[in-house]
Amino acid sequence: MQMHGTIFSGKRNNKITEKLEIFIDPQATTSMYWDCNCDNDYIHPKATLLYCADCKAWEDEQPDSLIWEVAQWLLDCETEQKFPQGTIAYNISR
Repeated sequence: MQMHGTIFSGKRNNKITEKLEIFIDPQATTSMYWDCNCDNDYIHPKATLLYCADCKAWEDEQPDSLIWEVAQWLLDCETEQKFPQGTIAYNISR
């Protein structure tokens, strides 16, 4: 089953300036990121962070992150100009 989703990024004067449309399986995961048990900021890059000091979770005991959540998270990080150390970000052509 495929999911169509629109991820919005970049608001200026309350108007959306960018959007990314994705078509993926809603349960598809990526092995590059993992989810800890925190309620917020629970996506972590495996390349640099294997332990979450906030919830005491280890990467090897936690699930891989959902692709659509990672895509939204990366866009949010780009909008806020805050990329965690080790994050791989892709410049999306406009």
